[in-house]
Amino acid sequence: MGQYFQFINVDKRQVHELGNLGACTGYGIIRNLMRPRPYPSLATAFRITFTGHDFAEAESCNGPSLGLLGTLPTELLIAIFEFTDIDGAAMLGSTHAHLFVVGYASIIARMESTKLLTNWAYDRIICLGDWTRTLPPGFPSDAEKHRLMHWGLAHKAILHKGMDAPLDALPTPCAPEAAPSAAAEREHEVAAYMDQSFHLYAYGCAMPSASDLRHSGSSAMILLCEHVRMVHTVLDRGRLDLLTYMLLRVNQRDLFDLDDNELRDAVLINTTKREFVRTRAKGEGGLGVRTIEMAIPVLTIWTNDGDDGDGDGDEERCKLEGEWAGDRLAIVSEQELGRLVQNEDGWTEKMVKWEDTRMG
Repeated sequence: MGQYFQFINVDKRQVHELGNLGACTGYGIIRNLMRPRPYPSLATAFRITFTGHDFAEAESCNGPSLGLLGTLPTELLIAIFEFTDIDGAAMLGSTHAHLFVVGYASIIARMESTKLLTNWAYDRIICLGDWTRTLPPGFPSDAEKHRLMHWGLAHKAILHKGMDAPLDALPTPCAPEAAPSAAAEREHEVAAYMDQSFHLYAYGCAMPSASDLRHSGSSAMILLCEHVRMVHTVLDRGRLDLLTYMLLRVNQRDLFDLDDNELRDAVLINTTKREFVRTRAKGEGGLGVRTIEMAIPVLTIWTNDGDDGDGDGDEERCKLEGEWAGDRLAIVSEQELGRLVQNEDGWTEKMVKWEDTRMG
């Protein structure tokens, strides 16, 4: 039976399932590690959604055309947008040019808040195998290990039978201890704990996947199709379709719809160690657009169990300890990397020797 891996974001408590070693690529989390795209400005969004309308006129309120809403002050109109959900705000904004101008900021703020829920840029990432018996030095913190330890103890019987334990059972963080003896006692307990992986893989199995969150009702960054029928006119429905398409173009970010230049200029950075990997062409020692896709698991993989249950004790075959496991990662542009290198000392390029990697 092969070993299984998953990318774990310990900061957002999210996972991306990978499967066995041969399936370990960074394809599924590239868009998570890229910084969110900016949404169109109000003027641009207005031009797309309200074709043929004058933006300057829309900024000034035409009370009679708004009916009863035209009697309300702008502050109350803004409050209506802020207190409704994303679907209601989008549909209300699609009904009138002035309402769109008033409510667009609220629509975008709601979209931004959900988009950040599944963005992994600058979070701690590890590609963890289910056979591992240790974790990288200093990862996670002793306080986090202590909480995972108590979670494992509370569900010892379930974990021993290979069953999934509930995610919400992890103890909440305690306030920093005033007495140094308390921290020392915790450090001693962590060091003496029998399972030095602190059940992180098992805990990760209960985490929601970033993909599921992107499509869930609470975190979805799309307008729900079943609500569109509540818009009564064909014109309003057309505007809502334009608005939806415009916002989805920002949110949907997969390899197949990335701009060529966006991938060609992509740089995988490690802010913990101040190292980076460029998307280099094959002639320069890279894998072209697949450079980052392969670099992510190669550098973040972590498994070190020498006994896979077959009795052969093949420790070397099962030991894979990536240099970036548990570090803070992001994917940025060459331009942004240039600013980092200029403003912060110590940045160096990580030259991955693909022929020396053992990923499949």
